[in-house]
Amino acid sequence: MAQICFNFLNLKTSQYEVSYDLFFENAVLVIDHIKSLAKKEILLLSDESWHNEEKLIREGFEKLGIYHTSDILKKTSNGQLLCKNVRLLYFYQNRLIDYGLEDMMSWKKAWQS
Repeated sequence: MAQICFNFLNLKTSQYEVSYDLFFENAVLVIDHIKSLAKKEILLLSDESWHNEEKLIREGFEKLGIYHTSDILKKTSNGQLLCKNVRLLYFYQNRLIDYGLEDMMSWKKAWQS
């Protein structure tokens, strides 16, 4: 599995699309998990719109990559989610590892395959 991930990150294709509906469905699970961690006082929530998932995700897209010159994720007019930089997106995913999202989402780690 580690080799598959490595090969994916090294593909020459610069963009990937995924259904926004699929993304939204999974994002809501992550948002609910983060809110449960806040309820247990494991972390503090920022001032964003945590009561409105659609608005929170939109705000997240606006802030994702503010330190970079190009968009990382963008919702397209045809209802897809366009990833323009997989390596940078992977960097942000790595920053979330300590919050237990992989276990909560039943995602397999590359070394567990």
